[in-house]
Amino acid sequence: MKCPCCGNVMEKGFIKSNHSIFWGKDRGLLSFDDDIRLTKFTFDIFIKGNFIESFYCSNCQKIIISLEQNHKPK
Repeated sequence: MKCPCCGNVMEKGFIKSNHSIFWGKDRGLLSFDDDIRLTKFTFDIFIKGNFIESFYCSNCQKIIISLEQNHKPK
C-alpha cells in the first residue's frame, strides 16, 4: 500500500492489545454508543490478544487502519 500523504510504500503490520480497541472523539471514558470498536470482542482476548491489520509509513509516522476487516456498521 502506498501512503496517501507522501506516496512511500507502507509496511504491513498489526496494532495489538489484550483488550478491545476503540476510536473516539474525546479522551474521556468509553461511550459504546459514540465510539467505534476497531476490534471484535472474544472471550479468549486475554490469552490470544486482540489485533487489527494496519499499514505504517516510516516517513510520515502515520498508521492506516481499514475497518472493513473487523467492523460492521451499526
